[in-house]
Amino acid sequence: MRAFRNIVHVYVKDTKKDYYYVSGAALFDDPEVQPLMGMAYKTFRKHKYGLAEPYENEHVVVKRGVLLGHDKEEGQTE
Repeated sequence: MRAFRNIVHVYVKDTKKDYYYVSGAALFDDPEVQPLMGMAYKTFRKHKYGLAEPYENEHVVVKRGVLLGHDKEEGQTE
């Protein structure tokens, strides 16, 4: 089976930097990006922002995606 991991991609407009997180919770733990979100984590999670369509405000664009990896062969360790 192909290995994959869900990710949250954040583009910060002012700095033109991209950030990648393993979860929305990890995004809100980042003191550099969290203040730019304009909402609390519970609001982000409740409304599932970025899930179906990107979330955008004046500071950031948030998208969800999948990081793909190689297939693991049986018995192979990481």
